[in-house]
Amino acid sequence: KLSKDSNNIFNNCYIRDGEATLDRSNVYRWYKMFSEGREDVNDEERAGRPSTSTTDENIDEVKKIVLANRNGQ
Repeated sequence: KLSKDSNNIFNNCYIRDGEATLDRSNVYRWYKMFSEGREDVNDEERAGRPSTSTTDENIDEVKKIVLANRNGQ
């Protein structure tokens, strides 16, 4: 169980943001990560396809190919 501090943080977030606040489990998870030394909210690097593979340019290019194939070109 996490400390009273994490519960206070959740309560303060709820007072400030109302229904738009993160759910309690996410507030507790973030509290734990920051307590363990995390210093920012940016995503950690991870394996897998980079998000740059789905750029607007790539989407437009695929759309052109699909439309060309649909029209028998």
